[in-house]
Amino acid sequence: MNSEMLVREAMACYGLGDLAGFLSFLSPDVEWIVHSAAPLPFGGSYRGPQAVSGLFADTGKLLQVSGILWSNFLSLGEQTALYGMASHRCLTNGSQETAAFAHWYEVRDNLIVRVQQFFDTASIQRMLEGKPSLRPVAKNASSTEEAIGLL
Repeated sequence: MNSEMLVREAMACYGLGDLAGFLSFLSPDVEWIVHSAAPLPFGGSYRGPQAVSGLFADTGKLLQVSGILWSNFLSLGEQTALYGMASHRCLTNGSQETAAFAHWYEVRDNLIVRVQQFFDTASIQRMLEGKPSLRPVAKNASSTEEAIGLL
């Protein structure tokens, strides 16, 4: 399977809330890097599917993903870039925001071995501070077919 199709299938699992399915696409020694600056609490480097799962769990205590739209994929060999928008609700204050993100995936032997995650930190910070949303909140896919269709 080529890297783009593998990333599309992994993200479809993620979009449907299938964490186990998503994690099955990660190498045992995957490196997941979140490029984020203080005061946002989730920047850093995470190694292995368990650490990535922990990152998602910790983030899930603060933010609820209410919608994801993947709009662009660009692949070259074992590397795939992904651009999209994700809508969130802050669990501490109820504010909502839709923020742009970009991911860079490296794939080897049909597993994701490295991810670099970039996102609109200003939008997330506004949401955490309870400031009004500047973008509409998207809707999640309700089936695998719809999720893959959105990719």
